[in-house]
Amino acid sequence: MMSMDVLAKAGYDIHFETKVKGIKAGIEALFETLKQRLSLDQDERMDLKQIVLMITEPEEIEDLNLVMDKNGFKSDSDLGKALEYIYTNGTAAGIHVVLSSSGVIPLLNVLQKKQLPHFRHRVSLQISEQESFDLFGSRTASQLQMQGDEPVIAFYKDINGRTQVKFKPYSVTDKGFDKQFEHYKSLLLNR
Repeated sequence: MMSMDVLAKAGYDIHFETKVKGIKAGIEALFETLKQRLSLDQDERMDLKQIVLMITEPEEIEDLNLVMDKNGFKSDSDLGKALEYIYTNGTAAGIHVVLSSSGVIPLLNVLQKKQLPHFRHRVSLQISEQESFDLFGSRTASQLQMQGDEPVIAFYKDINGRTQVKFKPYSVTDKGFDKQFEHYKSLLLNR
């Protein structure tokens, strides 16, 4: 596992949670950590360790899913509000959020479409045209596999920087992967 073989050995604190109760507690604790960090002077925040919160399939956590408000509109749940506070304000305090979902539609069960601009870096495999427009503002991610199922192609776009690239996401069996892995491992371990 990359987190234990590389990141932990490089001195990073790794907290891995699979139980919903633990994930909720982690989000709530990070919410409090962010409030404390934001109360510090900006210069003091510069010396703090970076924190990355990674959540895979957030739509599977019922307490993160959008709820209907009294007017019948979808709004953030209480836990969703804490997560929104983290990804909206966290960058200024060295806290970053990575969400990985099975698709754009499931992701929009957790985030309102108007919240997507808070996520600058976006990656996708082949998705529907509507999902591609929702996530990237173009059809590009809906046309990745036009030449067939192989090779699998992914699409990355930096929404703010206007950078975009198509790439092969599953290259662990390619020649040279071990060399690349060792290179990145040494970079992290020697920081």
